[in-house]
Amino acid sequence: MRFSSRFCAPLVFIFLLLCPEAQAASGLGLSIENLFAPLGKQVRELDPDPAATEASKITLGRETTEWLGINGFMDLNINWRFLYGAHFTLLNQPLFKFDTSIAYMMQMPEKIPVQPYIFIGAVPVISMDNAFPQIGVNLQAGLGIDYSWNNQLLTSIRLNTYLLSLYGEEKNNELKLAWHPFSFSLSAGMGYLF
Repeated sequence: MRFSSRFCAPLVFIFLLLCPEAQAASGLGLSIENLFAPLGKQVRELDPDPAATEASKITLGRETTEWLGINGFMDLNINWRFLYGAHFTLLNQPLFKFDTSIAYMMQMPEKIPVQPYIFIGAVPVISMDNAFPQIGVNLQAGLGIDYSWNNQLLTSIRLNTYLLSLYGEEKNNELKLAWHPFSFSLSAGMGYLF
């Protein structure tokens, strides 16, 4: 006998609801993310020799891109958490990204205020390159650790891996975005639990 998706989906939903609730229901805080990809930071250098066949060449500038924004979470139960966030960076054009992920929370003893988790999700990204915004989606996965200060303040560290190219190679080249598959980032944040 095979189970249909109409039967399995409610079972998964009921299982998530029946798990005991976590202590902190949600949190929100400021974060900074350092993406190890030189988005829009290619530098055009002029050749000092006027007889050169190519007057200029493009070389890479800084190898990282910094994002500023907010990160938040909402506990679904003691095992599962919904992560969200919004970040921006200023390059040749402003870029905005909106993080959405589902995280599996690893169990730790109650006396230890550390909460490790693994997550996977989708990241819509908007580029304001011209009058018509370019919209792309990237997939992410990673590891995170939250440290709770008296169940009121939260320090969070995450290691993300972006699994897909943002817009595709042609569009990335047009927008000067060297965001390749399996680029990774390190982010840190501080927030408040409520």
